[in-house]
Amino acid sequence: MLMAPSPDRRSGFVLVLTVVLSLALFFSWGNTAYIHLKAHVAQYLIERAWEQGNVSKPWPWADTWPVARLRIRSQDIFVLNGADGSALAFGAGLMSGTYVPGTGGTALIGGHRDTHFGVLRTLNEADRYLVQTRDGRWLTYEIESIEVVDIRKTPARKISDRIDEVILVTCYPFDAVLPGGPLRYVVRAQRVDTGA
Repeated sequence: MLMAPSPDRRSGFVLVLTVVLSLALFFSWGNTAYIHLKAHVAQYLIERAWEQGNVSKPWPWADTWPVARLRIRSQDIFVLNGADGSALAFGAGLMSGTYVPGTGGTALIGGHRDTHFGVLRTLNEADRYLVQTRDGRWLTYEIESIEVVDIRKTPARKISDRIDEVILVTCYPFDAVLPGGPLRYVVRAQRVDTGA
């Protein structure tokens, strides 16, 4: 015959289970809060490095620095040098071998679809956005095309040294459960002379 656990044993088990679940919840929320705090502090440090006006790292151990600032739908996005994982964790990244925005050639900029480049889903052809250069000038770019490409089938685009354009790239679809698929959302814009 099976005997039911004594009330003391049940309350001890409930107490242990409550403590374990509370600790798990605390560490989960604590980790989330830490990540958000780190992201906000990083943005402040990147902005401070940008405002210093020269090539300076936002923190001493950083392997990147801001090279431009995008303003899309009133959202400021700093473009960092390089488009590797460490740079993309803190902002959009200028892909190596392409031009810094505003210097006359093709700038290819990548960003995560669920953070800095989530705003790309709101853009349409003929919309405009701004790019601030290192010397403080604000340049206007008009979107010429938006397309979804499969990186397994699409040849690499040639980088022009004659067309002042900014190509923004992020993973697609925006609401994909698994990151890193083969589809990319590509927004191509050319500089327009606004007479300013």
